[in-house]
Amino acid sequence: MTRIDVLGPRDARALNRLTQRALREHPTAFTTDVAAVARRRDDEVAAHLRELRRGRGFRLGAFDDAGNLVGTVRLNPRSGSRLAHSADLIFLYVCAEAQNRGIGRALIQRAIELAREIDGLRQLELSVSSDSPAARHLYESLGFRATGVLKRQIRVDDDYHDLVPMWRSLED
Repeated sequence: MTRIDVLGPRDARALNRLTQRALREHPTAFTTDVAAVARRRDDEVAAHLRELRRGRGFRLGAFDDAGNLVGTVRLNPRSGSRLAHSADLIFLYVCAEAQNRGIGRALIQRAIELAREIDGLRQLELSVSSDSPAARHLYESLGFRATGVLKRQIRVDDDYHDLVPMWRSLED
């Protein structure tokens, strides 16, 4: 049985490793590169997790029966009076050995539940690589709708990849 929890400073080392793995395995799916993340120390990740909570955001983790972190997603509410109704859902990743078990869906569903508890939050936004049709299908099945295509947003070496921005209301 997979357990979904809000990550805290105690999870920093596992999150740092999982993030690096995600970026190595799927470089076109994320806007961050593994070299930048590889330089982050675990105490910096712990501080980031504390700061995220102070800003109304959170990072969820999916843990397997042995307590290993096998998936994650982050909710980052926007700031400022004109943007505070919206939050970005970023960095969904489930490691290969834990895929096809509904963990990605469970992470997003829990993120939606927790987002609805944040005062003033009305919508979620995300971007998905056009190279990830399975991820896009998952988001669509959870109520997200594409709003266009952002051309050549991610560059890996000399290859460019498009992003598909998506959004969903928290009010329905």
